[in-house]
Amino acid sequence: MPDYLVAMIGPLAWPAALLAAWLAGEAGQRWLALPRVSSYGLVGFLLAEHQAGLLGRMGGDVLALAADVAFGMILFELGYRINLRWLRSNP
Repeated sequence: MPDYLVAMIGPLAWPAALLAAWLAGEAGQRWLALPRVSSYGLVGFLLAEHQAGLLGRMGGDVLALAADVAFGMILFELGYRINLRWLRSNP
């Protein structure tokens, strides 16, 4: 991505990512019956530095810890919704 484009998008990248995640979460909940948290994670993954490159690297250990906790909550939510009886009866 060109440097001038990064300089223009930089200050608005995180608020735009939060807005995109919120909209994707609502759309996924209404139309696909997915948990909102899974849509949040998908948007974050797609906009990350190594995918689309819109979101820069987070600085500091506190933000990294917050990202790890958020990812753990996503995995917990998805694991909570898996029905193990259905998996046993339909191998």
